Amino acid sequence: MRMRHGGIATLVPVVLLLATLHTAAFSIGDWVECTQNLNVRPNPNTNGTPVTMETAGLTGTIASGPQSGNGYTWWYINWANGYSGWSVQDYLINVFTLTVASSNPNSGVYIYVGPNDVNGHADGTTSFTRGFNNQTLITLVAPAAAGANYFVKWTLQGSDYSSSRTISFEMGGNITMTAVFSATPPTTHT
Repeated sequence: MRMRHGGIATLVPVVLLLATLHTAAFSIGDWVECTQNLNVRPNPNTNGTPVTMETAGLTGTIASGPQSGNGYTWWYINWANGYSGWSVQDYLINVFTLTVASSNPNSGVYIYVGPNDVNGHADGTTSFTRGFNNQTLITLVAPAAAGANYFVKWTLQGSDYSSSRTISFEMGGNITMTAVFSATPPTTHT
């Protein structure tokens, strides 16, 4: 940058501090899945012998992190098979929780779920949870009746979602879908 001082041009050094905003891919408590075989290490770096190698598709919960080491971002994960340690974020994806509930009755309603979740589970009896990767297309089917009550609607996070017994949606975060039933039969238009 040139500054004029008394009619003489002088060079003034300009130091720019560039800050890179780093948004963590995950948070403590997130459920994750490894996308390929992944080393689990005792420290957040590539030094030393791995504790174990998790196979692609295994899930775990983030307990700590992130930490930087050897050019990678590391997360401490409690894996579903009982191992714990540091793993590189490049080979992890979020698993989101779908909670399926019912209202009137508040439990005991069989709901179809497709496809199977990351643990191989599908249908269930309310209330239950399933884990899915981001952008997985989910289909839920509620029965026409539960006991003496009739299906009315689905709610998403407590807000009306659909009056159809069969719904499809894409996972993009942790959500709760509730099948709502009523003692009054739904209105049928002819």
